[in-house]
This record gives sequence, structure tokens and C-alpha cells, in this order.
Amino acid sequence: MRRMVDNITAVAVGKTLPIDWTAAPRTVSWSAVVTGTETYNIEYTLDDVFDSTITPTWFAAATGQTNNQAGSIAFPISAIRVNGTAGTGAVRLTVLEGLKG
Repeated sequence: MRRMVDNITAVAVGKTLPIDWTAAPRTVSWSAVVTGTETYNIEYTLDDVFDSTITPTWFAAATGQTNNQAGSIAFPISAIRVNGTAGTGAVRLTVLEGLKG
């Protein structure tokens, strides 16, 4: 498994965390830990985040969250991120992805 961590504060879009969509198993697990008061979304894209000629379309895995959450995405994605939409707190996003065996 590969672990990636990103932190945001207040209203901010986190780093784009690329996922190896060819890896097996194709499940991506994530957890979001909130400090203070923060509203956030967990978002993913199927677009190629390494292609500078396109703007990725982001879809919601979780929206309007205000407390600690965890989840998984059981289909191939190319990237995941946290998007802080309101508040003055912070969110730490931790992502685990399977790697080829």
C-alpha cells in the first residue's frame, strides 16, 4: 500500500494526489480528520492529471462534511483531493492505495 497525506486550512483546495489506476486492488481508502470548525468535500477525478492541456472534472466522494470521516472508492480513479469549502479549521486527508503485487 502507498500512503499519501495532505493538509488544508480554512477555505482551500488541497493537493491533487495522483492514484495509480492500473494497480490491483483498485480500492482507494481515505480518512479525513478535522480540527476546529471546517466544512469540506472529498473529490476524485478520472481525468489525466498529468495532461496540462485539460482541466480535470472533479466528482464528489463525500460532500458537506464537518467531522471526521472515512471511506473508500472501489473503482479506478486517477486522483483524489480535499476541498475546504467553509470554516477556519483544518482537515488532514490520508489516502491508502493498493499497489501491483
